[in-house]
Parts: sequence; structure tokens; C-alpha cells
Amino acid sequence: MQSLAAAAKLLENALEATGALALLADLGFADTPLPLSGSEAESIGLPHDGGPYAIVEGVGALRALIVGVKVPGALRPEVARIASRLSTCAPHLLWTIVARDDATGELAIAACDTGKARAHVAALVVRPGHIAASDAETVCALAAIRCESDLLLHARWLEILGRESVNRRFFRALEASISCLALDVTPTQGSEDASELALLYASRLLFLSFLETKGWLDRDHGFLG
Repeated sequence: MQSLAAAAKLLENALEATGALALLADLGFADTPLPLSGSEAESIGLPHDGGPYAIVEGVGALRALIVGVKVPGALRPEVARIASRLSTCAPHLLWTIVARDDATGELAIAACDTGKARAHVAALVVRPGHIAASDAETVCALAAIRCESDLLLHARWLEILGRESVNRRFFRALEASISCLALDVTPTQGSEDASELALLYASRLLFLSFLETKGWLDRDHGFLG
């Protein structure tokens, strides 16, 4: 298993326009991309106004799609749009999308379940200069999976990336809740004191929620209700 520092370096390099191949190679994909012409891209349903596109082969039905997103700030919706097209035109392949916002440099690593009527996408999104330890941990977890089945490997990637997505949504929601709570603190409190007090209350509630889930509050699972 590679170190967190090595994984962070892979992510840092992948933020560059041509740096995704080393990251994909670490996940078991080939190191030679196949650029797609406009007609080839359209044949598997890729938006004609997107790209450029390149495909990298993996084991069995695993395929990685490398794409540059031209519209600033449209990384997530573009990944969702591509996944939706692939689910319609190439659902027999197991897709991983590596998309880079050419304007902001943001990078998305997404696993797509295209075998359903509506494509399910689980993604890790990183920003230049903001690579967190959790981002490197996610890459380590993806690279550490070793499965004989390409289907099982892809399913584990979906699970890992989906877990990362849930964690990020949780912390964004928690941050927003703490900010709102701080605004409701008595106006005589300074902004710094209000934020610390809001964080203290939120931490206590989270701890009580943990105890409630475990049944350690006299088995009262509605304690906080």
C-alpha cells in the first residue's frame, strides 16, 4: 500500500492537464490513452460540445474516461451528464470518469454505475492547493482494492467514493448549522465567542447522538427528540 504522501503527490500531479494517467495507472489502468474523435465520442453518447475525450483500458470491462470540462464551475453537472449518456449508450462497460475543470483546475474522480435507468455517480472532487489528508486516504483505499472480478472492483470503488461524498456533505451541513447557531447567540457575544459556543453545543449534541444510537441513554432512542 502506498503512503499518504505518495497518494497526495499523485492527486497534485493529476490536477495538471496531462497528469491523470499516473493516477489511473495506480488504480490498475493502462498507461496509454486512446483519444476519441468527434464521431467516436458521439458513438458512445458523449456530448459533442464537451471534451476532448480519451479512454484508458482497465481489466475486463473497466474503462476510464479522461475529459476536460470547458465551462467554468460546471465540473459536477458535466460529470453527471456524461455518466447519464454512458448509461444509455455504453452500459455494458464499467466506467470511471476523471474530469478536470480547465478554468479552475478542479479534478473529479468518479465511479459510475451505468447499469441502471438513472446513472449513479460517486465522486471525489479536489481543488488545487486544497488537497486534504482525507483525499489522499481515499486514493490509497481505491488503489488498495484487489479483486479478481472487475465488477466487484468497480462496486468497491463506488462504495469508497460514495462514502467520501456522504462525509463531505455531512461536514458541509454541520459547518452551515454551526454558523447559523452562532448567529442566534445573544448579540452581546463577540463573533469569535459565538462561534466557539456554537461549536461546543454542536459537539455535545453529536456526542449525545452517538450515545443515543448505541442505546447507552437508558435505551431511549428518542432521547434527543
